[in-house]
Parts: sequence; structure tokens; C-alpha cells
Amino acid sequence: MTQTHTLRSEGSVLILSDLHLGSPNCNTDGILETLTHAEFETLIINGDTYDNPNLHRLRRPHREVLSCIWDLHNRRKQVIWISGNHDAEILPLFNETISEFVFETPHGRIGVQHGHQFDNFIRKYPITTEIASRAYYYIQRCVKSNRFSEYVKYTSKSWLNVIKKVRQRALDYAAKRDFRFVVCGHVHHQEVYTEDDRTYINTGSFMDRSREGVLINWDKTRFDIAQPLGFSKPVFVEDFLPISSKPSVHSSLTIDPGLAAASPN
Repeated sequence: MTQTHTLRSEGSVLILSDLHLGSPNCNTDGILETLTHAEFETLIINGDTYDNPNLHRLRRPHREVLSCIWDLHNRRKQVIWISGNHDAEILPLFNETISEFVFETPHGRIGVQHGHQFDNFIRKYPITTEIASRAYYYIQRCVKSNRFSEYVKYTSKSWLNVIKKVRQRALDYAAKRDFRFVVCGHVHHQEVYTEDDRTYINTGSFMDRSREGVLINWDKTRFDIAQPLGFSKPVFVEDFLPISSKPSVHSSLTIDPGLAAASPN
């Protein structure tokens, strides 16, 4: 199901994905720090909130994350919950199950979906994917090394060329839907990449040592993409996000240099 939000002349949206609550290597401290200290109006949890439908895996730090998100909701923050491939049939906390959220800005449409829709491998080989997922879970439990589990995850994504394939298919989808920006997670590789005046944003993950996510701010004259924490004032990167040729769009587009430096794979 796709949910569409009406045009907003200004806004501040924090997009997080791949929290994987219930995983032994979920970075709960990073999630809580981001939710507590980042300034935003709308929170989008973009898929793979949970690592597994077995909610008995949720330890106290994982439940504290859910409590923090619930508190944000009670403080009248808008919270959008998008389903991912790991979430299975777990019901979202705040809204009906949706697979895509679309919102309008003066700088173009933004489409947000988890990104597993663009990963053909998990659709063609669901049994292999499930076996690999279970194996990765036990690696996390048995090997007390974030570096090793990071290496296993990144190697598997690179070997299958998933990072590049998801990026390209997401951009193709953005062209069909007339999205100026398309935001995904799934591949655990944070980056911002522009092609043919359309921008692909991947929000990364909160697994192992990662504490990523993306904060998007805009008004009628600017559109900023930045890290949620550790970065206060974006520095303009000339031509990184080309301004649309449409005469109705006149904007200053800025991006966190740390995100701009992410090299395509």
C-alpha cells in the first residue's frame, strides 16, 4: 500500500531504516541518541524495524527504543512506519501496514520505500535468503566482534552486487513515478547518488557500529540532506544535486559532505 502526503512548503523529516531490533548487534545506543538529539518534525521508520518475527528476541534495550518511538508519537510527532522484508507480518505501532510513503515538496516528489522491492535475489531465492539470514543471526550471537559481522554482511552484499542493483532499480522506478528523490534502506550502505537529475538516498543502518539515517530539511528556497547527528550546517557542494530544469523550481540544494563522499559500488 502507498500512502501519499499533500504538498508541504517546508518540513523536517528524519528517516531511519534497518534498526533490526532483536538482533544481538543492533546499535540501540545509536538509535536512542539519534531519536533524542536530532531535531525533526516527522519520523519515518523505513523498514526492517525488527530483525525477526520472534519478538522474544527483544531485550530491554530494544524495548526502550520502541518506548522512545512511542513517546515521540504521544508528543504529537508524526511517525510513519514502513514495512521491510524482515518485518514479516508484525503490525506497525502507529499506522496501517504501508510499503511506500510519498510526499510532495516545492523541489519535487520524494518516494520512500524500504528497498527490498528492488532486490531480485531475495524474491527469486527465498529459501536461500532465509538460511543466510539465520546463519548471520548465529554469527552475531557466537562471534563477539562487530567488525567480523560487518565484514560478513558487506561481503555478501558486494558479492551479489546488491548495492549497485538496488540503487539503479530505485532510480529507474523514480523515473517512472516522477520522483525527484527516492529513499531506500535494505542494503546497509549509506550514500547519496545523483543520476539524470534524480537523487537516490540510502539511509544506511543501525547494525554493529553504524549509527546512520538521513535528515532532510526544506523550505521554498532550499533542500538540505544531512546526517542526523554530528553535522550542524550543510556546506554547498556545487552541482552535486543539480537543480531541476523546470522553470518553477529555484532552490539552493545542500548536502552533508560526508554523505556526498560516499562512493558508488
